[in-house]
Amino acid sequence: MIALVALHRGLLLTQFQRDARTDVTTGLATKRWWRTVAERYLERARANQDSVGVLLLDLDHFKAINDTYGHPTGDLVLREIALSLRDEVREQDVCGRWGGEEFAIALPDIPSAEHLGHIADRIRRRIPQVIVTLPGQDSVISDLTVSIGCALYPAEHLTSVDDVLVAADAALYRAKQAGRNRVELASA
Repeated sequence: MIALVALHRGLLLTQFQRDARTDVTTGLATKRWWRTVAERYLERARANQDSVGVLLLDLDHFKAINDTYGHPTGDLVLREIALSLRDEVREQDVCGRWGGEEFAIALPDIPSAEHLGHIADRIRRRIPQVIVTLPGQDSVISDLTVSIGCALYPAEHLTSVDDVLVAADAALYRAKQAGRNRVELASA
């Protein structure tokens, strides 16, 4: 009996840890877990004099999907976007749901800001290929777009995950202001 209780508690602990790390809607890392991993990547980059790229992504005009089709359909779109993001990055890269229709990706060992920009642009070009079939209907949601802000650590004035996030967020804001469906790199 005691062994059964211990086994049950062990399974519950494992499930609790997985749930704390995984966003229930998208299956990506939670914001908290993403940040933990990103901090580890920055520490390792600092120690090895290496680099880490951070992408902040925001689905363009996502509110219209929720308003038109409802939140369950919006969640379905988010899941499909999450699958596409995972397909476009390496195994060691960590994708997370940042909130709402925003995503964050931490990419260790990125050789240059130009390389990071190419990865972001590849993702930007992939998103319009996502097609979401509406349950019980003959219609689909397609032609989605995403705006992406990129920042590469190390760079002047970037000493923490927060600094890198602020730089990527400012770049994302510039992408939105410049018309959406764009990639912007953080200013040097």
